[in-house]
Order: sequence, then C-alpha cells, then structure tokens
Amino acid sequence: MTNEAALKSGRVLLLEDNLSLLRLYSKTLAKADYTVHEAMTVAEAEQLLKSNEFDIFICDMRIGGAHSADLLREWAAPLKEKGTTIIAMSAYEQYRRTCAEMGIENFMPKPITPSNLIDVLNTLSA
Repeated sequence: MTNEAALKSGRVLLLEDNLSLLRLYSKTLAKADYTVHEAMTVAEAEQLLKSNEFDIFICDMRIGGAHSADLLREWAAPLKEKGTTIIAMSAYEQYRRTCAEMGIENFMPKPITPSNLIDVLNTLSA
C-alpha cells in the first residue's frame, strides 16, 4: 500500500485516555475504512507498537496526567523510517513546540471533532 493510500484507509493506532473520545474517534475512523487499534495508556500503546505495524499513529499528548512525549521521543524516528504518519493532539498548545522539536509536524489542537479528524487525514493524503 502506498503512503497516500494508507492515509486514506490504513492501520491506525489511536492513543487516547478519555474513553468517550477514544470511542468517538475510533468509530469515526472505522466509518472511513481505517482499521483502528485502541490504547488508553502509554504502556498499551508501546506494546501495540512493538507487535504491529501502523500507517498512522494518533497520539494524545497527555495520558492520565502523564505525558506521551517520552513515548514519541523513543518511537518517532523508527515510525518515520517505516513510513508511519504521526499525528499528535492536545488541548495544550505548548505541546506543538515539543512535537516540532521531535520532528512531528502534524499537531491537532483539541477539541477535535470527527470531521476535523477526517479533514486532517484527507489533507495529509492529498
């Protein structure tokens, strides 16, 4: 699958600790023909990253009061080498700079509506 095709319908790892948002984003992505793997903790996400390949990794920057930045610092380069698109999201604007410093260009400020999520994926695949 080409990177463009993968961004239109591929394997997604979704890291979000708010169950309502996790379900909403997951349902939205599934309706758009993505195969979604869900994680609510950094540990769950790391286990999934170790055992699977993903086309897209959507990562909330604050998980249960913790920060996902350490996970992204460890995984950003290997994921990029594999062609995985990383999308970070947060209600806290200061994480945009943190992501940029790690070379993660795709940052979505929360709140994120289902249509915003699909619009970003469509833009990235254009």
